[in-house]
Amino acid sequence: MASNVIIPLGLDKENLDNKFLFVIERHGSHACFMLSSLISLGLQTEAAIYLVSFHHQEKHYEKICSRLGINLTTEKDKGKFVGCYPMMDSDEPMEIVLKDLFLQLKIGLEQLKTRNKRVFFIVDDISDLLLTGCDVREATIFAQSCRSLLSDSVTLVMGAHVSKEDKQQLILFEMFRRLSDISIEVHAFESMRTFNGALRIVRKRLQSGLVKICSDFHHFKITDNRIVLFSPGFTF
Repeated sequence: MASNVIIPLGLDKENLDNKFLFVIERHGSHACFMLSSLISLGLQTEAAIYLVSFHHQEKHYEKICSRLGINLTTEKDKGKFVGCYPMMDSDEPMEIVLKDLFLQLKIGLEQLKTRNKRVFFIVDDISDLLLTGCDVREATIFAQSCRSLLSDSVTLVMGAHVSKEDKQQLILFEMFRRLSDISIEVHAFESMRTFNGALRIVRKRLQSGLVKICSDFHHFKITDNRIVLFSPGFTF
């Protein structure tokens, strides 16, 4: 299933070292297939995966990755996958909690880099911090701190969900969409028989000292645990 997503988007041919990928889940859609596909891409390209999730617990990632033929327990045993699932119910001020968490993640990432040439650092998802008592400023500082860990051996993948009615989510969305090298925005719409959606990928490239923005649009269909991307107007 990962190849059904990664190849049409051209991500298999992209050099993702030192790149920031921002995966946006629009209200009513489901972007977990995009994150699991990026986990698969990282492992297939011999990168280790360092996941911090405020959105789900470990069982969720084991389930969605197993659909791609990935055994996360095996990958953990090989030192290729590390998961962190922080509980954000501390009595400490949230600013202190996030600072301590970031320092923990930074140390863990450095340790993983000593054993692997490349690392996909995945944060899923930054919007959930707004549900734990963080304000936009605290969530932004944490996300920017994670972004500071980018290097020639680190790719940052950050997820977010956004609703038009939530101003705080919109602030995070607009800020990090503009800061990202590649943004992948997942929209949803319902048909009578199956769940369908639309996906927009935006790339920023530096050419002759200028930033060039390229945008592609795809429809996708989910049937029997299978995802197919196709061009608008194509009958699947």
